[in-house]
Amino acid sequence: MTQQLANTRVRLEFDQQKKDKYKRHLAHLFTEQGLHLNLELVRLGYASTSIYPPNVKYVTALLAAEQAAEAGDLGIWQYTEYTPKLTSELNGANKQGAGSV
Repeated sequence: MTQQLANTRVRLEFDQQKKDKYKRHLAHLFTEQGLHLNLELVRLGYASTSIYPPNVKYVTALLAAEQAAEAGDLGIWQYTEYTPKLTSELNGANKQGAGSV
């Protein structure tokens, strides 16, 4: 993909909000040929989908691409660290948010 994109111009497409609460830009990246790079990375299993409402313009396509990549064990989905687990399968050291007050 890197070689494919060498010397390629891209454009940013923003949804409802341009930045999140941490001032990070929230944008979709497209090539001049119209290739949606965010979607392509998810489709190939190189990224997972993050949703930041009200920015949901491409959420259906992104989630479908993620499900297909996960089902096909593509990219990150081939590693057990990314395999969804039931909370009952986690030991105390691996449970996020575990602790006492």
